[in-house]
Amino acid sequence: MTFKENTMKTASFIISILFALAFIFLGCSEDKTELAFVNDEGSEEAINDIVWTEDNVAWEKETVGYAKGEKTESKEVDHISSNVECTVDDGSHTGNFNTADVYFPEQNSSGALTINDGSSNTYTLRATAAK
Repeated sequence: MTFKENTMKTASFIISILFALAFIFLGCSEDKTELAFVNDEGSEEAINDIVWTEDNVAWEKETVGYAKGEKTESKEVDHISSNVECTVDDGSHTGNFNTADVYFPEQNSSGALTINDGSSNTYTLRATAAK
């Protein structure tokens, strides 16, 4: 075997190894599961202190909360199913929030939500003062 043939064979082997490593690393990358909420127009008032209880991930917006129609920021969650809790403005618009009953119109579900794994999820949240 000549030097040129040996060099070509070695280069081919190295390139094959690099492709294999790239394939392994790409295959091992994990997709993030992200979640955001939109305050439903049917909510009584602004919402705040939203909690994905399974992972204890929280969304809050200082004293004003999220107005009707407003979207929260997206956050990463680990579990695809969880109870969701939040508070709703008491109507005074002074930063006083009360515990709310939570309803998700897209899933016709109260209090609990199941989302799509490995993707960015946005769900409408309707909050009414807890009875």
